[in-house]
Amino acid sequence: MRERLAALAARAAQEGGPGVVLAVDAPVLAVRERLGAGGLVADAPIRIASVTKTVTALTALRLAEEGRLSLDEPLEGPWEDVTLRQCLAHRAGLPDVFGRLLEIERRGEAAGRGRPWEPGRMLELVADAPRPTRGAFRYSDTGYVLAGLAIERAAEAPLHEAYRRMVLDPLGMHATHLEGREPPRGPDPATPWAPDLDCGAIDPTIDWGGGGLVSTVDDLARLVRGLHDGRLIGAATLAQMTATVPTGDGAIGRMEAYGLGLGRWRAGNESLIGHGGVWGAFAYLWPEGDAVLAGSVNRMGPLGAAATELLDGVVEALAAARRAR
Repeated sequence: MRERLAALAARAAQEGGPGVVLAVDAPVLAVRERLGAGGLVADAPIRIASVTKTVTALTALRLAEEGRLSLDEPLEGPWEDVTLRQCLAHRAGLPDVFGRLLEIERRGEAAGRGRPWEPGRMLELVADAPRPTRGAFRYSDTGYVLAGLAIERAAEAPLHEAYRRMVLDPLGMHATHLEGREPPRGPDPATPWAPDLDCGAIDPTIDWGGGGLVSTVDDLARLVRGLHDGRLIGAATLAQMTATVPTGDGAIGRMEAYGLGLGRWRAGNESLIGHGGVWGAFAYLWPEGDAVLAGSVNRMGPLGAAATELLDGVVEALAAARRAR
């Protein structure tokens, strides 16, 4: 199996970008591998982008379980009719701030370069923008900025401290940090690649609660296991997170349905539950084989779509091993 996974990672690294990292943990199939390719070592730090949304949702839901945060009361912010549940599900009818931020960064127009983007400023950029239909799935990082602010109020702490207290430290994710908000936990992360964009010139703080974490494949694997094994949230809360609703005409890539900070992604003929990110990171559980798939192709693509071929190959290899048992 290791040779098959290494070949898949090497092929993904040849398609562009500064390397690939991959971790596969499938105890039932006696598979536990972690590797790097294309110049990256297996424990290299990576920008996980929207995989951060799972951590944000987990933090919010833990606070909700403790009675410190409501999923269904209106949130503070420019939009008076928006709830936390709608934000975490991308159904609040909010314009997406990430595209606006990326365009500002691409044109070099950001004021105060070298200082982190502040969430209040992010919201101002889209406060008057047209809103998509409320209730329909429309992917929007704006909702996760609102969620981050709600977490800070409920936890009475900065978002990165709430992450650490509620999710990162309990799961042993000690190599993970919110970039630009706290000291790094290791070397600088690899710079992602895009065919027509200098990703190294983009301020990494532009996505905050929607995508600002740096992590490693080992920590991402801890996140997936910890989410599903009951260490952080109760069964009823997990059921809410994983109760995915079809994305309809708002689908991105192979994200067929979405819950609260988690989506259902199709890989080959199988369904994965988890999240991907714009810089090629992914963290999924393949429920049928109780297998964790985590890593990054370090290449730009919507919701981790750049990793599609790699995920297809890994799931195919695991499914074949499962059939052969």
